[in-house]
Parts: sequence; structure tokens; C-alpha cells
Amino acid sequence: MGLRCTCGVFTTPDTVGNNVFFFFGSPSVLGIGTATYTADACSETVPDGSVTLDFVDMLNMDGINRSFSFSSTVINEVICEDQGLGECRITVNGVGVVEGDPTPRNFSVAFRDRPEIDDLVEFFEISGFATQAGFTPVSPEFTGFGCM
Repeated sequence: MGLRCTCGVFTTPDTVGNNVFFFFGSPSVLGIGTATYTADACSETVPDGSVTLDFVDMLNMDGINRSFSFSSTVINEVICEDQGLGECRITVNGVGVVEGDPTPRNFSVAFRDRPEIDDLVEFFEISGFATQAGFTPVSPEFTGFGCM
């Protein structure tokens, strides 16, 4: 990120959520596993931002491993919303690709920075591919800017 960021999110390379639920396709098929999130996104430097997600499927429903890696190619916007009680939601929207599939896909991810308790990834949606179901506590916590 730049020297100044009034709205954004930064994670360490090992920000992990466990027992993360993802729905794939239609009809939806469930995957449960570990997700590693990285984000470096700031409203002042939108073109320089990046988001990645590595999901390791531990369920292998129907004998199919649905593990995947996703990387942003374009960040379109970074939005900060005060959620009260010192909490801040940072939403990052853009376009990216799933490893092994050249199809560009819109994505949206929301990080919730919370004082005193675990931060959350509220949702991660990759259009036409997968949607995270439910809030996911992550550790170590990330750094959010923009709602204080």
C-alpha cells in the first residue's frame, strides 16, 4: 500500500480460517476446509491492490477434491463501512482468475476488523465458481484502515 491509506486492508501472508464452508456450482456442492487469505488493498492506490485465496478442501464430497487458488488481476474498488462498536467492514471488489481456469471472474470479499476479538472474513464470492458460506474467524488478525 501507499504511504497513506484512509480505507483499506492488509493481511499477513498466513491469515487463515479453519472449517470454512464454500458452495460450488448449481446445484450447490459443499466444500469444507482451510482458507488462507491475503489482501493488500487501499482506496488511494486501487490499481496496486491484490487479493488471493487458497482453499484446501478437507471434505472431498462425492470423492472430488475442490481445493483451489484464486488471485485478483484487477481491483475495482475498496469500500469502508463503520459497523459500530469500533468494527469496520472493508469490502474489496474486482476481477481475478482461479488457477487452471483462464476465465476472468468478478469477485467480492468483505473483511471485518474487530477490536478485542477475532477478525472475520464475512464473505468471499467468486462469480460463477464459489461462494463462502458464513462468517469465518481468521488468525492472525489483519489490519483494517478507514472506520476509526
